[in-house]
Amino acid sequence: MIIHHIVAILGFQLSYLTNFVRMGTLGILCHDLGDVFIDGWKLLTYDKSKSAITNVIFVAFLFCWVATRLVYFPFVCIRSLIFDAPSQIHLNYNILDPFQAPFAPRIILFLSLCLLSLHIFWTVLIVKMIYRMSISGDATDVRTDSDDEDENEDEVEKNDYTKK
Repeated sequence: MIIHHIVAILGFQLSYLTNFVRMGTLGILCHDLGDVFIDGWKLLTYDKSKSAITNVIFVAFLFCWVATRLVYFPFVCIRSLIFDAPSQIHLNYNILDPFQAPFAPRIILFLSLCLLSLHIFWTVLIVKMIYRMSISGDATDVRTDSDDEDENEDEVEKNDYTKK
């Protein structure tokens, strides 16, 4: 998760510093739009009595995630960075030529592709979570490891000096 924040902040800062403000703004829009639904879903998962609302918010999050991070971000933002931005920099500018200056648009493209790869990885985790929910009805986060939690609980019980 920290890699995502570092890459996103570097990309947004570099887009601002190189006057690619539209690219940075669209990137922020893509990433912040789904945060409303994911935060609401995480909040409501702790309240077990509101399972219908939780499921509705999860479906809204899933739709927003796919629409913004897997469709809009690669097919609008990254496509624009590859095909439209070079003509705004210089008529003969080729973003795929690694030796032609300026280099900042290539760095922004690389950071955007890193973000896209993280989006794909997280989508796989979300699909695993949906599969787990459909099989067992358990809506736990697949990023957490329940085996570690069980070991930690055993350690706490073993080291609990109040029972002696």
